[in-house]
Amino acid sequence: MTLKKEIIMKKKYRIYYLFVLGIIAMACTKDDGIKDEPSAMEIRLSADVKGNTPTKGDEQILADQKVGVYISSEKDSLAMENNLAYTADGEGRLTTNKKVTYPEYFNVDGKTGVYISAYHPHLSNLEDAIYFQVRNDQSGEGYYQSDLLFSAPKLYPRQAAAHELVFIHQLTKITYSLKAGGDITNEDLKDAEISLIGLRDSIFFDHTTGVDTIQIQGDSIQIFTHKTDSAAIIIPQKVKQDVPFFKIELKSGKFENANAFVYGLMNKETHFEKGKMYHYDVTVNNTGIKFTTEVADWEDAWGDSGPHQGEGKQE
Repeated sequence: MTLKKEIIMKKKYRIYYLFVLGIIAMACTKDDGIKDEPSAMEIRLSADVKGNTPTKGDEQILADQKVGVYISSEKDSLAMENNLAYTADGEGRLTTNKKVTYPEYFNVDGKTGVYISAYHPHLSNLEDAIYFQVRNDQSGEGYYQSDLLFSAPKLYPRQAAAHELVFIHQLTKITYSLKAGGDITNEDLKDAEISLIGLRDSIFFDHTTGVDTIQIQGDSIQIFTHKTDSAAIIIPQKVKQDVPFFKIELKSGKFENANAFVYGLMNKETHFEKGKMYHYDVTVNNTGIKFTTEVADWEDAWGDSGPHQGEGKQE
């Protein structure tokens, strides 16, 4: 073999040798569980509300409303963010001023997911159990500030797409429709003032677990409206038989004795349940009121519970 051929053969063996070493190194990397360091990936969130919200009548939290978010790591359950405020855009997206990223673990278990829970409306209180109070005036902003929502803790894997947080209504919704009867006209009802009275208005709520604990007797909920159809949100509770509940004040000055009508609830104790909707069709006449009631899950259409009837007296 000539010197030139010997040099060429040595180069070929050297290249082959390096190629084999490369394959062995790659195999070792796969076997020992060592992973390349992932780049920082932002945690993105969106919201879905089960049941119509009092904000838009669909399944989105109203634009500019804030939710409180809790995030902890999958690997060691250490808190990453506590009560971080996210802002809704009205189309389902949630954003925050702070960039929050997934934890970066590089060992074989690969646990880079996060546990997330959230609630609405956001409060600055960092205690687990918060004192939540529905608003007395629910004719405007106070209406959806009273809608306590909760998204239960859940493990979410590392991913580029936004995680959808499913929110559930924690309180009770009351809706009503006023109808004119007898000598009452639609014009008389136009400026009617509606109040729900004799109700607890506060609750202690754990916004990390979603557990409500103690109900507190407070002021009555006042709904000021110029509409014959409206709604309010109340604390889940029991109302005793014959306790005044629904009050209508007519501003027309049409009656000599009084303009207010008050009634108890169907002459029996009524339990307003969490996550339920109670609709009242109320007919107002010059001697009092009559009503029918339907009950359904907040997130569903009206169920098969059937109407309930009742009547009230003129005050």
